[in-house]
Amino acid sequence: MKDNRHLNSSQTKPRGQAKPKGRTKKPRKPETKAQRTRGLSRFYRYGTIIFILFFTFFMIVNILTKPKMESEVENRTLEQKPELRASEFFSGDYSKKYNKYISDQFAGRQGFIKFKTNFEILMGKKEINGVFISKRGNLIEKFDKVPGENTDLKIAAINSFKKKNPDMKLSVLLAPTACEINSDLLPKNAPVTSESKYFDYVKNRLSKSIKLINTFDVMKKNSSRYLYYRTDHHWTSLGAYIAYRELAKYTDLNRGSESDYKQMIASNDFKGSLHSKVAGARGKKDDIVIYVPEKNIDLIVRYEDKKKKVASLYDSKSLDKKDQYEVFTQGNHPILKIKSTGAKNRRLLLIKDSYANSMLPFLVQNYSEIIVVDLRYYSKDINKLVKDEDINEALILYNINTFDEDSSILDLQ
Repeated sequence: MKDNRHLNSSQTKPRGQAKPKGRTKKPRKPETKAQRTRGLSRFYRYGTIIFILFFTFFMIVNILTKPKMESEVENRTLEQKPELRASEFFSGDYSKKYNKYISDQFAGRQGFIKFKTNFEILMGKKEINGVFISKRGNLIEKFDKVPGENTDLKIAAINSFKKKNPDMKLSVLLAPTACEINSDLLPKNAPVTSESKYFDYVKNRLSKSIKLINTFDVMKKNSSRYLYYRTDHHWTSLGAYIAYRELAKYTDLNRGSESDYKQMIASNDFKGSLHSKVAGARGKKDDIVIYVPEKNIDLIVRYEDKKKKVASLYDSKSLDKKDQYEVFTQGNHPILKIKSTGAKNRRLLLIKDSYANSMLPFLVQNYSEIIVVDLRYYSKDINKLVKDEDINEALILYNINTFDEDSSILDLQ
């Protein structure tokens, strides 16, 4: 056996202390203040260059991009480049107009708005521009109105209208919106007010000589049906028909049944006003269904503002537009005169908002003539029209939201 006791201690290597191979890594010296300053200087310099290049590119794209007249996403007319005038330049008005123009016309604006809206929804926001994203993905316009002085003035105007025309039978239909009828689809604790209570407020102040048509109960009873568009604030043809049947009960009209009409799909890709309000970020496409009576009646629709006549309440060309709801009477007009082979010697003055457009196909079955007036665009004296046309029956039809917002109703008095 080999004896190692005589080995020198310098000849032995302690365990765990083997000399590392290769170059030993030197500890890193702390970064000096001068080095940090130089690093930050480079960062800001390159960042500034990138920003200037991006800004220059963006400006060039804006200059080369032709200004758009309308925004399909927002469904509105866009600001155009203002004309430079010395007076406006020095007053500051030109600068304000130009800023609005730049804001409306910058390149990629519509995509940016849609991205921003999608991001807000992703972060849990349930209300965009007064529109709720409902549980089924339906878009529902907010109603948070409380009746007050303005409401009283409108009620007084309607009462005055009846007082000035005492022999005229007058009915009022304030249609509920999806916010009331489909309230079960609203986000939890959505800040809305009751349309039913608003309706009751009007009822308690309206002259007893005026018939106020309540469609809330029948619409609520049918709330599971397709009464309102998913992407638009209007009711569908079905919603208009159900409301019409309730109106017919109180105004001696032919109620009929759904089987009296052929239901035809005019469009299956309608995206309405609420789709525009949320910048196209949400909302399933809608069907526009039109009701064509099995029993054909002849009619002539005269557009006074366009000085033309057509033989239909429907306009197929409107289905190629952004607002396909204009398939009903080509949208809103100051005054229409509709003559039909409906009930003989029965005439109606219809004072309305756009909710009435899709009810007209049912109303014409009962009248030989309907004069349709939209006070928002009609500038003449409505009381003079009643006398000139010898009107003895009138219907005021608004959705309750528009009724609250529209000051033109005051023109009735």
